[in-house]
This record gives sequence, C-alpha cells and structure tokens, in this order.
Amino acid sequence: MKFLAMLRDSLRETLDAKLFYVMLVLSILVVFLAGSVTYRTLTMKEYLEANTGLASFFMRGNPDLRNIEFKIGIDNFSRRDDRKEPWLGDYEYDQTIRLALKGEANEEDKKRFEQLRRILRPLLTPALMEKQLQQQYPEVEVEEIKSEAPPEPNVVDVRLRINTKGTNFKSKQEWFHQPSLFFGLVDLPVSVLKMSDIITFIVNWIVGTFGAAFTMLVSIVLTASFLPNMMAKGSVDMLITKPMYRPTLFLYKWVGGLLFMFLNTTVIMGGLFFVLGLQAGIWLTSLLWLIPLYTLLFAILYSISALFAVLTRNAIVCILVTCLAWAALFAIGWAHFAFIENRREGREQAASEEVRQHWAFITFDVLYQLTPRYKEIDWLGNKLLEQEFLRPRDTPNDEKLRAKQQQVYQEQLEKLDKRFGNYTWSRALPATLLFIALMLGLACWRFSVRDY
Repeated sequence: MKFLAMLRDSLRETLDAKLFYVMLVLSILVVFLAGSVTYRTLTMKEYLEANTGLASFFMRGNPDLRNIEFKIGIDNFSRRDDRKEPWLGDYEYDQTIRLALKGEANEEDKKRFEQLRRILRPLLTPALMEKQLQQQYPEVEVEEIKSEAPPEPNVVDVRLRINTKGTNFKSKQEWFHQPSLFFGLVDLPVSVLKMSDIITFIVNWIVGTFGAAFTMLVSIVLTASFLPNMMAKGSVDMLITKPMYRPTLFLYKWVGGLLFMFLNTTVIMGGLFFVLGLQAGIWLTSLLWLIPLYTLLFAILYSISALFAVLTRNAIVCILVTCLAWAALFAIGWAHFAFIENRREGREQAASEEVRQHWAFITFDVLYQLTPRYKEIDWLGNKLLEQEFLRPRDTPNDEKLRAKQQQVYQEQLEKLDKRFGNYTWSRALPATLLFIALMLGLACWRFSVRDY
C-alpha cells in the first residue's frame, strides 16, 4: 500500500506537468500517421517493371551516355499457377535488353558504346543470368531467344526467356509494396520497397531513433526535479517522519519517475502494434517488448540523475550530468562496435592478430564490459524486430520449395547474428542492471546517512 501511495504521488506529479500532455499528443500523432500508411501489394510484373525502370533511369541519367540508348523491358509476362500471393507464384516472361548508338553520336560515344558492349555481352548469357536470378528464385531457367532478323550495326538486342518456380521471399512483409499516406490519398514516391523496410523505417528511425531520443531528452528534463523536490526543506521533513526505511522511500520515488517514459512508450508502441496489425496485417509482438526495453534505457540515465540528485539536490546539475552521461554511453557504444566488435576474428573488417593483442584494444574491450550497455540493448531491440520480420508466415505447397524457404530463413538468421556480433542479452542485461543497482545503491546510502 505504501508503494502504491508513492506511485500515485509520482503519477500525479507526472500528470501535473503540461509537457507530459504535449508528449502524449505527439505520440498519438505519430501513431495516427503510421496508421494512415497503406500498403498496396505489387504484382510480380509491377515489381519487375519497377526494377528494370530504375536500371534504365540510372543509365539515362549518366551525361556521358546521353547518345547511347539503354533499355531493359519485360515482355510476354504470364503466371503459371493459381495462388494469389505474388511471392509464391510460378512465372514465365521475356526480359529484353537493348543497347544502341543514337544518330548524333560522336567518336567518344562510339568508344563508350564499344566498351559497354564488351562489358554487357558476356554478362547476359543464360548461365550467368540464372546464377544472378537465383538470389530471387529457388528454381529458375533462362533461355536466350535468337532473333531471325539480321543484326543491326551499333545495336545490341538480347531477349531472354525466363521460367521461375516460387521465390525466395517467404511472406507478405518481405514482399514489395507501394506505400501511401493518409489512407491511400497520397502515394509516396517509392515503389520498390519491402513492407518490412517501410515498417522498419517507421519503427527504428522515426520512432526508435529520433522519437526515442526526443522522448528521452524530455524525460530527463522533466523527471530531474522529482527527487530534488522530494528532498527540499519541508517535503523531506514530512517524509522521513513516516515509518518507512529511507532507501525504500527513495526507491519508490525513483520507480515513480520511470512512469513518464513508461507511459509515453506504452502509448506509442502499443499504438503502433495495433495500427500496423490492422493496416499491414502484421502483429509485431516485438513492438510490445520495446516498451520495457526503452524504459530500461531510461532507467540507466535516471539512476545517474538520482545519484546526483542526492549529492547536489539541484535539478539543473542532474540534467547536465545525465545528458553528458547519455552522450558518453552513446559514443562508447559506437566506438566499441567500430574499433573492437567489428574488428574481431571472423568479421569482414577483422584486424590483424597483432592489433587484437594490442594493450589498447584489450583495455578498451575490458573497460567496455564495466559500462552499462546502452547502445547494445538498443541494437538488440532492433535485432528482435528484424528476427520477427524474417520469420516465414506463408508456406509453399511444394515440399522442395518449403525446404528451400527454411534454408533461406536459416541463412538470413546467420547473417543477422553475424551482423550483431557478440552482442547478446545474456551479456548486456546483467552489466546494465548491475550498473543501475550500483548507482541506486550509492544514492540510497547517501540519502540514508545525510542529515535533513
């Protein structure tokens, strides 16, 4: 009952702050905007035409190739199965590639044309195209269709007949969609984006990076005065007369301060869970796990604020020290990833054995183990979200394709694990919780022995 009473006081203090309601309105606005995004599933033909159109566009945009025509097209497209999902279909189509020299071409253009012809012609053989297309299709056959017309000078025309069975895309979230804002009113100027990429951009960048940083900063500023106010003359005199241990009193108040971050995170992540589930048909439970995760990240900073609140009883000092600690943890996390984790044995940018055995390398790695894992926990949250996107949701009827799908899934998980290196929950959480406990232990000790 005492804990609930203190929690109620902290909640009242949070709700009395007008800034809390501003943050609440902003969170609801972000949820509304995310919920207004619709996702139109592209057909396979639309996807292929968008891809070939992009390739042609980039070639046309090169000023050195303005007198050289380059065009990739899709002809005679047909689907050979009766399933609705485009990522589970069997297809047949012709891919055409045309490279031609325009009439106003000069000698320099002719040299570039010959260079392009020498580069492209070996790459457009059926064997190489099959190898390239196997990144998208588990089973694919490519056959070159020879033209009966005599070849034109300064023109390269290639027609490839492509037969596919299934794709390496496992579910709706891995397939390509056309996103639109305001419930389909405004099409965004992109068409070759996976649904998972769109949602990851919303969750990881708009909400998880910029939104979380803004909420974290506001939470630091708003809650910095909670503990100093409790220890102000008059307030603390009344509190310490109650039959309650001082450390217990302090911890109750600290937990109450976490409410600001917890409530805002619950609104935005819970809201995103429902609107993305309703609009995209994907119920991402990892979004709900981000609620305690972001609260834990704030708890790291608030434990530092709590210690300096006891030492100085000054909210301004608490804000400054906490912001500096936040910047330091951010920098330490990125520095460790760039100079230590990313250069371990087995990584693409692995350092030499001499570098890995250098005293500075080892010392930084050891010191990092003693710090709270702010960025590491943040990255592990992103990994949790990506793992959920990769999980197969639509299963092909063909047993061979199902086995191939599972193989692709395992390969994707291995790549994901390799990208995040040795960062694991079993290492990040104990170190972080130990740091929070240390900060709170020192704060409680100082609060207990100080005379008020």
